[in-house]
Amino acid sequence: MELLFLKKIVKNFNIEFIDSNDVERAIDIFDRYAGLDIGFSDAVFTAISERLKTNNILTFNAFDFNRIAPFGFKKFNVLI
Repeated sequence: MELLFLKKIVKNFNIEFIDSNDVERAIDIFDRYAGLDIGFSDAVFTAISERLKTNNILTFNAFDFNRIAPFGFKKFNVLI
């Protein structure tokens, strides 16, 4: 299932890359959610979502993304 998911992503979606501002913002997000033990990838993903001004995400990690949200949104909209 994950392989099919990845193939569809590459074929149908733009892949967004991390920039230095995203990493700086991820540090703030780590601090904001310090008690939740989120990982670097979750924090950077949230930073990129903020930069793109969206809360729509494709992820297998709904658990973490149901507990955090990009600035300006109450929650992520997990599309799977």
